[in-house]
Amino acid sequence: MPIFAAMQAPVRDARAVALPPPPTVVAQGIAAALLEAMRPKQWLKNVFVLAGLIFAGQLYLHHPIKRLRPIPSGRLPVQIAIAAALVLAASAIAGSYALSRTTFLIVAIYLATSAGYSSGLKRVFILDVLIVASGFVLRATAGAAAVGAESSPWLICCTFLLALFLALGKRRNELTLLGESARQHRDNLGSYSVPLLDSWLTALSGATIVCYALYTQSPRTVQNFHTTNLLYTVPFVVYALFRYQHLVLRENAGGDPGTSLVRDRGMVIAVLGWAAVAASIVYAR
Repeated sequence: MPIFAAMQAPVRDARAVALPPPPTVVAQGIAAALLEAMRPKQWLKNVFVLAGLIFAGQLYLHHPIKRLRPIPSGRLPVQIAIAAALVLAASAIAGSYALSRTTFLIVAIYLATSAGYSSGLKRVFILDVLIVASGFVLRATAGAAAVGAESSPWLICCTFLLALFLALGKRRNELTLLGESARQHRDNLGSYSVPLLDSWLTALSGATIVCYALYTQSPRTVQNFHTTNLLYTVPFVVYALFRYQHLVLRENAGGDPGTSLVRDRGMVIAVLGWAAVAASIVYAR
């Protein structure tokens, strides 16, 4: 979850397996490191992003990939990261209040859950991925509230299930990447297992497809778009989910969903095909 994680540095994580020190990095300047810490590549996953500082601190010093991020690698001072996080949080609160009280309430809940996640809830088995998925839902509902749009319950459900699917894919990637040292990196990883996560991913892919199909045929959707033809976009959703699950299970690509989305040709075709068919159904009536 974004923001506030720079403030924590658990002592128990120091027991993690020793890894070679990060490679020497050419100085890029604090401004460049701060922008990198906000992870612009990840923004395409977000429906509504108000603050982008991401995990940092000593928690990731023993992770073979995350330890190279700006804060753990030392390229971005913790004090500057905290100050930037506070400025972004204050800007998010002020901006959301100016839009509407509903948006303000959602953003406040989002920031509170982000802080709670970074402060320790990320170590609670199952609750960690539920909070991550809830963050996607909060961003989606905040975006709708900001423009005065009504959120479909089925679409909210789809967002939650899809986000949970992605979060579990990331947990599987961590387990595979860290191996026996997974529990040392974060205690709750020891409660997960690859077979358990694989079964959950299969269940979630099916649930997401059914939920999306029900959304396309729900009375509210039909009333808003004056058509039941959105059902014809379901095959693209099926393909995208199955394709991504293949990438997670066979290529261990769940660590960075955004990268998988833009680099895998099948995923790109599925998303573009879905968008094209949906747009033609909605606007070419």
